[in-house]
Amino acid sequence: MNEITTPIGDRIKLPISFDAEKMLDEYKRFKSVDFEYYDVIPLRAPAHQVDTSLPFPPPAEDYADGSWTDWLDTNALKQSEYLTSVVDFLEPILKLIS
Repeated sequence: MNEITTPIGDRIKLPISFDAEKMLDEYKRFKSVDFEYYDVIPLRAPAHQVDTSLPFPPPAEDYADGSWTDWLDTNALKQSEYLTSVVDFLEPILKLIS
C-alpha cells in the first residue's frame, strides 16, 4: 500500500478530511427549508428539476448509475460555500474511479 492510503479490511481510507463544523453550520441554515425525502438536502439534482425550462429526459432502463440524465448544482449547493468546495475537491477523484 502506498503512503497516501491506509488499508481498512477490503477498503482504503484516503488521507483527506473535511471540517465537520463548517458543514454543520451550512446545514443548519437549510434545516427547515426545501427538505425532501427523509430530511435530505439535495446538493445536485437531475438538470430538468433544477432548471424547469429543460426537457424531461427519455425513459431509461437503469436509473441507478445516474447516467440517464444531466445533473446540475441545486440552489442549496450554490448557497453553501464550504459544501461547494468539498464537492469541487471530490469531483476529479470521482471522475477517476467512475
